[in-house]
Order: sequence, then structure tokens, then C-alpha cells
Amino acid sequence: MIKRVCFLLLCLLSAFIPLNAQFVAPKYKVEKPDTLNVLQQISIRTNSLEWLAAVPNLGIEFALSGSPYNAYTLNLSGRFRWDTHPDYISYNSFNILEGKLELRRYWHTRQRNSAQYRGLERIFSKERRNPRFWRGYYAGLYAQAGSFQWKFTQKGIRGSEYSAGLSLGVVRQLFIYEKNALDLDLGLSAGALWVKGENFTVNREQNVYETGESVNKVLPMLTDVRLALVYRFGPSVKKRYLHNQEK
Repeated sequence: MIKRVCFLLLCLLSAFIPLNAQFVAPKYKVEKPDTLNVLQQISIRTNSLEWLAAVPNLGIEFALSGSPYNAYTLNLSGRFRWDTHPDYISYNSFNILEGKLELRRYWHTRQRNSAQYRGLERIFSKERRNPRFWRGYYAGLYAQAGSFQWKFTQKGIRGSEYSAGLSLGVVRQLFIYEKNALDLDLGLSAGALWVKGENFTVNREQNVYETGESVNKVLPMLTDVRLALVYRFGPSVKKRYLHNQEK
């Protein structure tokens, strides 16, 4: 009797157990970086070295897409310093009004056996066993134009200037807040500078500038040295410009 009851119980249990049951390994969710919204694609920057030289400056950087794998940004910046005492002609003069447009490409160091580097990445960012993800590199093309008046010797120069060239640098995270971040940008820009203007001297007796010969020349020039603070309305450089391993 007991054997029959046990047999019936086994039959009932087998009815609730699927015959094709297989062991399925648990799936782990792969965490992907978040997409940046419109505000998070914007960063504001200012060059502290120019502030030390009493040249107010401000720039704004736009990521060209909200993907964390996007490596390209567009930068608009300007600097302005002009004579604050027009009634008094000073011997030395350092006035500038300038705007700059720059297209940048960023990248990070990568793990070994990752995709091949291209161009400047191979020179400035070797493959590493322990990549510095908190640090990013960039290269860019820029164009700028403006007006200037410089005089530090007996003869000065004033007029318009136009420049185009290459920018290089490194950005690293500085402070991370709950939703925003502050990064540090170290870099420089150099290229061809076209100067079109005139020489001038100071007439102290009449308190005027006297115009001299005209100037029209193109010179190789270091146009910008940056130690800039970058405030981001979103994550720091550590979570931007990432390499997409799925490609």
C-alpha cells in the first residue's frame, strides 16, 4: 500500500516538471555608459594663464553628438583686452580683440589588444596595461581672427590678424560633483599668423599715436598656451570620448 502511494505521488510531481528542462546560466547585465543630453554636451572653459596677463577670456565647447563614444567637439572662444584709458596715451600697449573656432578630436589610452590606433593617437597615446581613463588627449584644427595693438619698444604695431593651425593637449579630471565636473586642459596652438596693419610711435608732447610704415606679413607663431579650467554640465572627461569595443 505504501509503495503504491509513493508511486502515485511521483507521477503527480512529474506532471508539473517539464521534461525538456535545461540548466540556464544566469545572465549578467552589461553596464553601458549613459547618453548625454543636450545640456551635458556643453562645457564652459576659461584660460587661467590669460587672466594672469589681464586678458579676460571665455569659451564654450559643444559635443557633436550625445553618444559617450563621440570623439569630436566644436569650440567657440574669445578674448578681449582694450585700452581702458583712451584719453591717456601710454608708452606700452597690449590690446587684443579676438575670436576663435576649433574642431577637436579626443581619445583615451586603451587596454592592450584593443583596436589599432590611428594618426596622432599612435604618437601621443601608447597601448597600456593600466589605461589612464581619467585622462584624455586631443588634437584639433583652429582658425582665429581679430584686431590688436602691441607696443613694448619704441615702435609698436597695430591692425588685424588672422591665424590657422593645429592644437594639441591633454585633459584630466580635477573635481567631480554630483551631476557636473571640473576638468583641467593643458595644451597649445600653433600655426601661420597673417598680420596686416601698420607701425606706430608715441608723440608724448601731443599725446597721440603717429602712424608709420604699413605691415603685411605671414609668420609661424605659437598663438595660444592653455592652462584652462573646463566646467562641464555633465560627466568629466573620464566618461566621455570612450572607445566603442563593439565596433
